[in-house]
Amino acid sequence: MRLKIQRALHQLTYSFAMLSLLTVLPAAAQKNEGVKDTRYEDWFQVEIIVFARNQINSPDAEKWSKNVALAYPPNLQLLVDPNAPAAQENLNAAVSTAINAAQSTSQTGLPAMEQPFVMLSSNQRHLNAEALQIKRNRGKRVLFHEAWRQPMLDKDSSPAIVISGGDTFDKNKELEGFVTIWLSRYLHIGTNLWFTSFEANYGQETEHWPYPPEPPKPFTPNNTNLDSGGLSNNSQWNLSLDESDKDIGLNFDAQSSQNYFQDYTNLTKQPYVVSRVVTMQQRRRMRSTELHYLDHPLMGILIQIDKFEPVLP
Repeated sequence: MRLKIQRALHQLTYSFAMLSLLTVLPAAAQKNEGVKDTRYEDWFQVEIIVFARNQINSPDAEKWSKNVALAYPPNLQLLVDPNAPAAQENLNAAVSTAINAAQSTSQTGLPAMEQPFVMLSSNQRHLNAEALQIKRNRGKRVLFHEAWRQPMLDKDSSPAIVISGGDTFDKNKELEGFVTIWLSRYLHIGTNLWFTSFEANYGQETEHWPYPPEPPKPFTPNNTNLDSGGLSNNSQWNLSLDESDKDIGLNFDAQSSQNYFQDYTNLTKQPYVVSRVVTMQQRRRMRSTELHYLDHPLMGILIQIDKFEPVLP
């Protein structure tokens, strides 16, 4: 009799345990499956590859206009390298910029690697196979390949994201400029990039190609590195004659003398001269999850934008 009672109690306990488990499991599954983190509303992961085509020197090569304006707009956003020495400071600046642009404090308290405008690691990218294929092509060269996440805003609120890559020549790189990505009914991207060819300066003629502006420095309230016109406010190229320079004895009037010395000083101080500048200014309407291609005789851009919707743990 005692054995039968014990078996009945065990069976009853087991039944209650199974009933409780069946009740809890659907609720837990529903929590993990359907609860989205509202801080990431309208967030997307952006990935861009910019590559150069090998230049072909022939009589039929395109003639590029020298009448181009190279300038950064005031609403800049730098991508943050999390492995850089000043990464945390730049992260804070990036987050502050994104929050102010969205006029929201919903991005506060985000995990470090899910802050806006932070460069993602290579294993988080989606276009590694495409980049590898480009690198294996002897006629092409990857200049820029990065992925990051950001909240999508309207056109007027979206920042200009600074792009740079390729070889370095003093303070500038071959590829510089910016892209702007915004959301209205569709996703849109606008590019304003310039691809510069440099030569070592030995006093040759510059052929009047514009010299690219100095790249923006990390974005802080006290250091935007831009004047009201969007060009780098760099005083090192301004001529300042000291007392010993006033008795050079050249037979120029005051205005021509100043222009001569300013041009000569600029030419001798710059370690490189520009031999060509081509720009890529395009605008494209996009759909998320689709791979898009922007074409140019000397460059190409691959871009993919995917919705980012992390689930609460």
